[in-house]
Amino acid sequence: VLKDSRVLDFACGAGHFLSEYSKINTTHEVQYKGSDKDQRLAKISAIASFMYGKTMDIKYDDALKHGIIENDSIN
Repeated sequence: VLKDSRVLDFACGAGHFLSEYSKINTTHEVQYKGSDKDQRLAKISAIASFMYGKTMDIKYDDALKHGIIENDSIN
């Protein structure tokens, strides 16, 4: 677990990876960002972040197709 890290999942689906990492890293500040091209899955991921009490920036978009990933972050 890295201190003050950023977690980027550009095909986050229902947010399982982001949610699991948030359970592991409970002591450090982490920026969680995710994107998925399926609107339904992006909504589920956003709901999961709420259920885990984490602030996650989840976007509905195809990060690979539209090139919204710049400088290790989703724009």
